[in-house]
Amino acid sequence: MLKAIGHSSRAVAQHYVEFELLIVVVGVLIGFGGGVGSGRALGIDEQRVKVILSLSGPAEGWSELGHGFRVVARIALWRGEDVLTIPVGALFREGADWATSVVRDGRVTLQRIALGERNEEFAQVLDGLAAGDEVILHPSDLVVEGGAVKGLPAAAE
Repeated sequence: MLKAIGHSSRAVAQHYVEFELLIVVVGVLIGFGGGVGSGRALGIDEQRVKVILSLSGPAEGWSELGHGFRVVARIALWRGEDVLTIPVGALFREGADWATSVVRDGRVTLQRIALGERNEEFAQVLDGLAAGDEVILHPSDLVVEGGAVKGLPAAAE
């Protein structure tokens, strides 16, 4: 995704000890050879790409890096504040649309929703849900429209 270029992110370098590096995304290679490309995992579209990173920050933070270091990078492709999100485990396809099972007045309602950005844990909800709506996580085929739902007691704080 080209919107990642120029974003500052963090990486962890591992050899004998772990230390944090500041990195900047300088390029993304999409559609290169080597068998990496688009795919689907559990109904979620994914695309694997090669990312070119530049070390950032003071040299003493990365000057001892050399051959054999393993670097694990978490690259932020997008950030937002005050974003309504839903766990991806509550999402499923309803035709070409995304949907979720919402509990309203003790009954299941199938709710089509519009999504924005997403990662492996959460998706941004653009339309179809409101803050505070209760959704069913990992609904089975036993969860049907109009079915009664018995909630769990609230945990004591």
